[in-house]
Amino acid sequence: MNFCFVYDGSFEGFLTAVFEAYRLKLPVRSFAAAARYSPNLFEEHYSIETSSEAADRVWKRIAEQGGEFIGKMIFASFLSELPDVERLIWEYLQKLFSEDGKTFALNPISAEAMPLIRITNSVRRERDRLHGFLRFQKLEEELFFAGIEPESHIIPLITPHFVRRFPQFSWIIWDINRKKGVFFDRKTVEEITIDRFHLPRFEDDFCKMWKSYHQSACIQERKNPLLQRQMLPRRYWAQLPEKN
Repeated sequence: MNFCFVYDGSFEGFLTAVFEAYRLKLPVRSFAAAARYSPNLFEEHYSIETSSEAADRVWKRIAEQGGEFIGKMIFASFLSELPDVERLIWEYLQKLFSEDGKTFALNPISAEAMPLIRITNSVRRERDRLHGFLRFQKLEEELFFAGIEPESHIIPLITPHFVRRFPQFSWIIWDINRKKGVFFDRKTVEEITIDRFHLPRFEDDFCKMWKSYHQSACIQERKNPLLQRQMLPRRYWAQLPEKN
């Protein structure tokens, strides 16, 4: 009988599940976040309690075998939240943790590495886009807010950029679909989750500025809607004041 390892949905929880899979030596069929898990008649499930110690041991092993690049690839792939991405990472880790794992880590075209590299590149493209597409609006005297609707759970990857860029302000970046975000108070970053959150809708001076800039930079005779959608996909438009 194969097992599905059910964890809390966090990266630390997934690494704990990997640790438990090795410790218990159970045949793994899949991994699933508890919020998305649906029981299957053809598999047993094993619930995992997240352990920072176990997760740290797996993370250190990844660093030893693959280095910083492999660690970032695995983390970015996990944040994609694509169906079955945990299984792809598991299959890669099994090879990485083998006796010739360090040699395996140097091969970017292996059957296990290629899908993770493609996923990582997609996640990083979205990260880079949101570095430019994210728009803050002023909620009150010292607090700014930005709502986003990314395909991937991208907030952990974009937060350091905005901490460096706006260290003098307090701000919130909120993932509208996942109902979670981060709050920066000029010193530290704190993860926040609010189930009943109403997205503020108003037009402040920053919104007006973006609209004015867009109107002045837009040359009607040179409009290219197809190119615009390629460079600025529609799924980001709802949160751009210049598109509303």
